Amino acid sequence: MSSLWNRIIATKFKNKQNPSPTMHFIEKLPSSVFFSSVLSASMTVEASIVLPLCLVFLLQIGSAFDMIRLHNHVQMGMLETGRKAALYSCQFDTEGLAGLGERAYLWYGTADYVGKEKLKTSPLGEGLSGLLPYQHREKDVIDVTLFYKVKPRISLFGFSPFYLANRFCAHQWNGYDISGDAKIEEIVYVTENGEVWHKKRECTHLTLSVTKLNSKALEAARNEKGRKYRACELCVFGTMPESVYLTKEGDCYHYMEKCSGLKRTVFSITKTEAEQGKYRKCNRCGGEN
Repeated sequence: MSSLWNRIIATKFKNKQNPSPTMHFIEKLPSSVFFSSVLSASMTVEASIVLPLCLVFLLQIGSAFDMIRLHNHVQMGMLETGRKAALYSCQFDTEGLAGLGERAYLWYGTADYVGKEKLKTSPLGEGLSGLLPYQHREKDVIDVTLFYKVKPRISLFGFSPFYLANRFCAHQWNGYDISGDAKIEEIVYVTENGEVWHKKRECTHLTLSVTKLNSKALEAARNEKGRKYRACELCVFGTMPESVYLTKEGDCYHYMEKCSGLKRTVFSITKTEAEQGKYRKCNRCGGEN
């Protein structure tokens, strides 16, 4: 490189008889002094071009992830809201009202699921008004599509706004089909540890009447069967309080009013199952025909 530089200098000034002292100084300078400045300047220019392009690329990649996240959230919102719409759509009388109500319900429910504040800061191009529902209804099938425009953070050539779509399709719930030959079983009510079936859920035997009693009168208290009360295994421990709780139908006294022993668990079964099992009919409500 130095020999090339010396030939350039010699060719440049070969016709000059008396070169100046400045030229003598230039001839003695190494070539790296001149070429290093050129190389550093070229790297600065390249960096000034490449760095903004890298930043734009990273921003666009981030925008792509935001769009994918928005698409997934909208789909989950449509699924959660669509299940409820399929259940409630039978409340509308006509097909036109059903379609209008379902579109509005899905639009509002999806926006509420995703979060209105999140939608404002998302890549959604036109905010909440940018969610455009379209429905194609066929008999009892709910088929709703949400169209919406998304835009990148920086709109350049090849990165212009475009449309995305999410779809929900389901059959609306319209009851059970019971054939005319099917026999409808009568339902009766039993308790967890009881031996009696009841025809009415409002039977007084199923409704516990909780009474607050002074603990000094507990020794003389009797239930409806004339039996003394025993301590509840769930809440009776420690020093006896001034007042206890009991029921006429039960056989235990309780220290706590909210004890689970004071709550009766009621199950519904068919009358055939009750009669074939261990249960007998209630003498208050079971005798009604």
